[in-house]
Amino acid sequence: MEVMRILLVDDHILFRKGIASLISSRQDMKIVGEAGDGLDYNAPPAPLSSAPRRNLHPR
Repeated sequence: MEVMRILLVDDHILFRKGIASLISSRQDMKIVGEAGDGLDYNAPPAPLSSAPRRNLHPR
């Protein structure tokens, strides 16, 4: 089973923490980062194995 790596981005911290709580209960998903907005997230160089596969952010 491949684990879906997720980056959470939302400016509402309670919403972000709630989504993180839901995701953390799943074995097939892993949060690899969180940020308050797109500018707040400064992605460090990471190996492809730990890079997010999905980005969750408001439009």
